[in-house]
Amino acid sequence: MSHITDEAIPMDKRIVILSVDDDPVSRVLVEKTFGQRFTVLSAENGAQAIRILENVWPDLVLLDIMLPDMAGYDVIERVHGISSEIPVLFITGLKSPEDVRKGFDAGAADYIIKPFNLVEMEARVNAHLRSSHYTRLIRDAARVETMRAMLVSLKHEINNPLAIILAHVSSAPSSERGREWVVGIERQVHRISDLLKRLGELEKIDFKRYVGSSSMLKLN
Repeated sequence: MSHITDEAIPMDKRIVILSVDDDPVSRVLVEKTFGQRFTVLSAENGAQAIRILENVWPDLVLLDIMLPDMAGYDVIERVHGISSEIPVLFITGLKSPEDVRKGFDAGAADYIIKPFNLVEMEARVNAHLRSSHYTRLIRDAARVETMRAMLVSLKHEINNPLAIILAHVSSAPSSERGREWVVGIERQVHRISDLLKRLGELEKIDFKRYVGSSSMLKLN
């Protein structure tokens, strides 16, 4: 999935929007609205959408419910099989309260009723792109903290047996063979100590700067 940063806005072709609709007018409107800023992929039925999803991980999906070959509910299930973090916005003429409830129950992030207002749709898409970006930032930050905790634990796991080895070396026999044995062990101890120093330096790295900016995204 692409990575959204302030510098990438208002245009970032790495951001992929998948538009799935059998109505060519709706697909053209989506392309004209977002095509200058993002990469827009279009599918006129569920089968085409699934083929695209086999090769591309979109940042957002605009999905009609009434497709000619399958229901949009089948497509959203496939999307969330790839990642539950991909926001799917249903765009449909089905407007009864029951239809809306069913759409959200299926996992839709939003429900837009046709005919839709382009300004409103663009605002909703921007909001969901921004929200999914922050969700990934939080997830990645949590992974960074887990990595840091693992490094600290690894250092302790190495330090404990290292201290025992050094204690045994200090009490080793003073014969020629014993001294050779001690030198060999000390050489390996120094290598382990060097590894510990490197782990210590790695622990100090601010990994969070590699998972993206936390500043507000300007998608307008």
